[in-house]
Amino acid sequence: MKRPLVWLSVLLCFALNATASDTLPAGTQTHHYTISFFARLSGKQIVHVLPGGKIKTEFSYRDNGRGPDIFEDITVGASGQFESFRATGKSTFGAPIAETFSREKGKAKWQSKADVGEMADVPSAIYIPVESSLEAMAIVV
Repeated sequence: MKRPLVWLSVLLCFALNATASDTLPAGTQTHHYTISFFARLSGKQIVHVLPGGKIKTEFSYRDNGRGPDIFEDITVGASGQFESFRATGKSTFGAPIAETFSREKGKAKWQSKADVGEMADVPSAIYIPVESSLEAMAIVV
């Protein structure tokens, strides 16, 4: 009796995965990563690298029952810096995430649960997100 439910679940996952992949533009590269704690699978990160310097991430892990679920839309400029950053989801302890950063018209603007501000854009300045995936931190580094 349990076996048909398992196969139905597997087919549903394939269908959802195929649907999600169909909505990405041509030329998108997708990278899948796993996160382990003490040799135990604890999470994942999926990175979609789209044309035009755009990156979409899905980042989730659990350690002792807690962990974030973060979804990001990132645009990286020719200099390798964030042109825009948007993160949504929930933090390690369940608080909602709503963080943004953008560079436009000579200004850098940011907003998160921790801070809000704007200043004249300095091209060499680096934005460090409060809540982010491993991919965002790799871009910063």
